[in-house]
Amino acid sequence: MAKANKTIFVCSECGNEYSTWQGQCRACGAWNSLYQAKTSSVSIKSEPRGNKKPLKLSQIDTSLASRIKTGISELDNVLNGGIVPGQVILLAGNPGIGKSTLLLQIADKIEVDVLYASGEESESQVALRAERLNIKNPRLDIISTGSINTILDAVDKKMLIVDSIQTVYVDDVESSAGSVTQIRESAFKLIEYAKANDIPVVLVGHITKEGNIAGPKLLEHMVDTVLYLEGDKQHVFRLLRVRKNRFGDDSEVGIFEMTNDGLIGVEDPSKLLKGGDHDYSGSSTSVAMEGNRPIAIEVQALVTKSQFGYAKRAVNGFSLNKLQLLCAVIQKRTGINILDQDVFVNIASGMQIKEPGIDLAVTTAIISSYLDKKISADICFFGEVGLAGDIRKVYAHEKRVKEAKKLGFKKIYTSENLKNISELFNKIKTDKISV
Repeated sequence: MAKANKTIFVCSECGNEYSTWQGQCRACGAWNSLYQAKTSSVSIKSEPRGNKKPLKLSQIDTSLASRIKTGISELDNVLNGGIVPGQVILLAGNPGIGKSTLLLQIADKIEVDVLYASGEESESQVALRAERLNIKNPRLDIISTGSINTILDAVDKKMLIVDSIQTVYVDDVESSAGSVTQIRESAFKLIEYAKANDIPVVLVGHITKEGNIAGPKLLEHMVDTVLYLEGDKQHVFRLLRVRKNRFGDDSEVGIFEMTNDGLIGVEDPSKLLKGGDHDYSGSSTSVAMEGNRPIAIEVQALVTKSQFGYAKRAVNGFSLNKLQLLCAVIQKRTGINILDQDVFVNIASGMQIKEPGIDLAVTTAIISSYLDKKISADICFFGEVGLAGDIRKVYAHEKRVKEAKKLGFKKIYTSENLKNISELFNKIKTDKISV
């Protein structure tokens, strides 16, 4: 039976409900996120439970749970071997980052029948993108509708892709598509269908300006796997990160290159990201960990006299707070004055690096630029820099060393052969590790 007809206020960020309007949601802290809704808009029906009984673990048949290969090796690695039948995946990312492109490529290469349901584009628009990507899979069906009932009626033992969860709706729920209620109810019906029929379902999710998935936080808890496609549209590289995975490791990362033919998996990104010979100061190379994969990347820094009273700090692909901390440590532990110097740091190729292993490379690049000393291109650096200026060991040390040796680096500076940044400063100043 339906709830009593009364007005409530629902947070568009987390889905929490209130009897009166409030400026701030007490559950998630979002401001001005409450919108008015009626409880009668949601119908709760009692379904017959039948005579289903619990099974012994030994009685459960797991033969149907064999993974389905997507045909895209980078994606299969991220999903720990492929998609599990009945798995519900939520794929999120910035507009234009390549979500729909990746899904069409999956629909083209996966060896099962696929229904691509688009609530944002017509069939002809989807077909035009498929033509541009040279996708001609005869097992791919396309439907343009926002109705969940219509979509589920069209699914016939196939894989289902819904683009996007914010544009679909349940017919008997009286609220607009994209509302918290519609997203929750639509996701529930899709998940229920996926589990009952062992049909893999991929949902596209929009994200807010803060970088979170739009809609109720409950949505991320409902699905089995949450993937984020990250990157800068001005650069060619994209990172596919796992935020949640019930069927495997959630630390894997896939790296793709955007081309005219779509997203192409990069099997050896180090060769593309480490850069060439450094014919300028302010550049160093580090080996960072993306998931379980070591990647050599080029770190660039520019230190120049500030023209204003307050020195500027700016970053691209690195944490601004961490840069300010490293500048303070350099100032304190090396004796050089960078309070009146603008410091800019860039991670080459548009990569976003958050792990502490590149602290030493960033510090090296800053000192190199300040002293105008070029760092030899056959040297790499990795290690965490502490507040005392000490160099600390980071996780996956052996993996990083192995990757650096494979790429031909002649010298590797880590916590094992470098005590602190004061020693690093003296080596750069006396040309012991510079060109």
